[in-house]
Amino acid sequence: MLEDSKGNISDTCFVAANDSTLRIHLKEPFIPFLSILTMPYAFVVPHEAVEKYGKDFREHPVGTGPFQFKLWDTGNVLLLHKNPNYWRQDAKGRPLPYLDVVQISFIADRKTEFLTFLQGKLDFLSGIREGSRDLVMNTDGTVRADFKGRFTVQKAPYLNTEYLGFQLDSTNLTGEQAAQGRALRDRRVRQALNYALNKPELKTATLVISALTSS
Repeated sequence: MLEDSKGNISDTCFVAANDSTLRIHLKEPFIPFLSILTMPYAFVVPHEAVEKYGKDFREHPVGTGPFQFKLWDTGNVLLLHKNPNYWRQDAKGRPLPYLDVVQISFIADRKTEFLTFLQGKLDFLSGIREGSRDLVMNTDGTVRADFKGRFTVQKAPYLNTEYLGFQLDSTNLTGEQAAQGRALRDRRVRQALNYALNKPELKTATLVISALTSS
């Protein structure tokens, strides 16, 4: 993003060219930028809707996606209906989406969620945890032979960073945790832990995807 002299995002970074075009100026090419714009915190929304709904905007979403908001029972279910005015078509000119209704369930316990999926009560599951993942997938990310025909794995590159951090502020810690916090303030201790960590092995054990390790 373009920045001003204080390091803040410049007012010239975003330009509303007209009522349907937003122009964003970057300092340099950044390939994942379009994907970032699809994240909830980067949506482009009409200011009229934000001003009208205020803090309740999350319950009155406005957009141009393939589905329309119909019902939201917080923590339980989200119901979306097909957007009849959606602009995209498939290769044969047929309007998208194909589905009339999508129901999204919110199951807090990941094991319960996975078992519900295995029972055929869910059509799609995202972000399978390690323990459940190993039941249906090989280490290369393909579906195990005994589950072929039942499940299809969709894989795509994405930008994501996972890390382990040190809590250096031990103000609210007591006893042994406080002592550990004080020890971590020593840069040499943090460096030693960094050198001792087998990052390639950790990546292999926790991720069934291609990933790069940092220094």
